[in-house]
Amino acid sequence: IRSDGDIFATGEGGGGGPQGAVTTTGGSGGGSGGMIGFDAPSITATGLVLANGGGGGEGSAPPITGANGGDPSGTNPAPGGNGNVPPGGDGGNGSPASGGAGNTGQNATATSNASGGGGGGGAGIIKAPASASLGPNVSPPKTP
Repeated sequence: IRSDGDIFATGEGGGGGPQGAVTTTGGSGGGSGGMIGFDAPSITATGLVLANGGGGGEGSAPPITGANGGDPSGTNPAPGGNGNVPPGGDGGNGSPASGGAGNTGQNATATSNASGGGGGGGAGIIKAPASASLGPNVSPPKTP
């Protein structure tokens, strides 16, 4: 098998908490990564091979919607949503580590009428023989 393109089984970023006139809503959690499996006598991949979790969404505060969590696009953690609602809790980053859980979303500011952020999605798994050449753009690392 030879792949020069990207291969993704990533989780999607969680949505920011929707706005309300007086109510608040917590951010959605990021989706977890899936599984990528390779089984062939010779395997070479040169593009991205990702099964990372998505970032969690930011919590809302009336009347502002929280920022969406990021989708994985590289080997670094997908960012949690933040910045739209200063008193709302930021979303947790998605996990790029094999078997790793995403980061926990933050609580809202105690003195505000805001909601907490959603947690980041956990990483999936990439199964490949030890002889597979997947290059440096693999996340999480392959497991035999």
